[in-house]
Amino acid sequence: MAATGRSRRTKVIRVDAGRPDPSVIREAAHSLACGGLVVFPTETVYGLGADATDSRAVRAVFEAKGRPPDNPLIVHIWSPEDIAGLVTEVPPAAAGLMSRFWPGPLSLVLRRAARVAEEVSRGLDTVAVRMPAHPVALELIRLAGVPVAAPSANVSGRPSPTRAADALADLDGLVDYVLDAGPCPVGVESTVLDLTGPVPVVLRPGGVTVEELREVLGNVQVLEGPATRTRPPGGPGVAVPDAEAAARSPGLRHRHYAPRARLVLVLPDTRRPDGPERTAAVVARVVAGERASGRTVGVACARETADLLGRAGDWRSEPLPVVAWGARNEPGEIAARLFAVLRDLDRQGVDVIIAEGSSSEGLGRAVNDRLGRAAAEVIEAGDDGGPPAETPDTILLICSGNTCRSPMAAAILNDHLRRAGLDRAYRAESAGVFVPAAGPASPEAVQVMAERGLDLGNHVARQVTAELLDRTRLILTMTGAHKEAVLALAPGVADRVFTLKGYAGDGAGSGQDVGSIASRAAGDISDPIGLGLEVYREAADEIEKAVARVVERLTNLADLRELIGEPEGPGEEKQP
Repeated sequence: MAATGRSRRTKVIRVDAGRPDPSVIREAAHSLACGGLVVFPTETVYGLGADATDSRAVRAVFEAKGRPPDNPLIVHIWSPEDIAGLVTEVPPAAAGLMSRFWPGPLSLVLRRAARVAEEVSRGLDTVAVRMPAHPVALELIRLAGVPVAAPSANVSGRPSPTRAADALADLDGLVDYVLDAGPCPVGVESTVLDLTGPVPVVLRPGGVTVEELREVLGNVQVLEGPATRTRPPGGPGVAVPDAEAAARSPGLRHRHYAPRARLVLVLPDTRRPDGPERTAAVVARVVAGERASGRTVGVACARETADLLGRAGDWRSEPLPVVAWGARNEPGEIAARLFAVLRDLDRQGVDVIIAEGSSSEGLGRAVNDRLGRAAAEVIEAGDDGGPPAETPDTILLICSGNTCRSPMAAAILNDHLRRAGLDRAYRAESAGVFVPAAGPASPEAVQVMAERGLDLGNHVARQVTAELLDRTRLILTMTGAHKEAVLALAPGVADRVFTLKGYAGDGAGSGQDVGSIASRAAGDISDPIGLGLEVYREAADEIEKAVARVVERLTNLADLRELIGEPEGPGEEKQP
């Protein structure tokens, strides 16, 4: 977390991005040269700058961000000639890269000279240096007359700011000045290239692509990132990460770029002709699964996927925020909006953000790297060259002994899912919070289900376990007391356990009381055990009313294949 003492009076100065007036910037530059902290724009993201030769000022950067102490900073300079006093030598490869890519989003890791404060590199003998390609940044550094150590201008771990307002939201009161020059055009941080070993290694992909570097250097390796963790490690041109290499670059040793919402990354299928459609199908399926668990969802995706989701039926009862951050074949467009979109969805208060990644080539590699480091889960739409596994998500119905209410509810729910065409997406099972012994369903439950054409003859009661709860997508209990028992057993499932009536949108209950039970908690399905066949029928009617509303809710989210335009089977027609 960032430092709690917001004692500085932050001043925001608007600056022309293309033609910055030195008189407007001079005040902030003087502050920076005297040990102050200044937020400034670069072509990549907004940076939080301090004098790279002033240990105290550099420590203040770490304190303001709440930045881990082992995460080094990048030093920004005004001209290529300024690198001479910051590193012990400039190898020929570095000179060639500077000529080709500076000013620009390329940071070179070289051996650190004594002039650079040790705090910049956190005690390492290396330092990353770059010359930004933004007129405001260059003018600030020129006027300050010092090299500027600057990470992204955000609270550590949060998405990097590409707008001054986002930086101010995180750091107001923690910095002296914010230079506002509008949005940053590139949108992802610089590429970090380590030149201290025998083979150049890309420690962090960014605004200069691996392909561009290989045009100049030939052999360039790439450090594996989290967006590749679903694939086998290693491979041609890939460097398996190690602690020493990760320490030389910012953004590698800790979770970064993460919104407050849980982020699920869907890596697109780029190997099949119908890959875009398969990717959209996976995005839609993940959305439906998360919403079925009661979580609010936002989607950040390619424009083509957003169009498909926009045709996905009636979302009016449960609005789905979908933000298109660029065309699928334009990773530069996606990169420019990446962090701003994540922050905007966060402000909408969603629980989960489903983010569609990009191609792993060009700038798309940097997009996937940032999303992968922010993600709680990574899903490959085209894993092994084929479609994702079609394993239905489990909906678990729970009562006391698992002999009457919950097995009836599971049987009724599976029947409704089948009739709604959702049985490939969801499967209902049942369990009990107190099952003294494995046994069959009660005779009354078997008979009442048989009257509805449903079979409970093979049912065997089972005890609910923490393991069973952990692998269940949605948990529906017959009563509030059952819900409390589930939470006592597995507190981590709190975001996906509901009473049946509560999830159906009828927390106060409906219909007549079951049998002669005079008082039951609102929203409960009361226990018919021992009360006779007619009471079982009434309980089944009450369950079916709630189940119908549950399936209606799921149906509003998807018949996914129809909603995204997948072809029907032989002789099938879309329903109106």
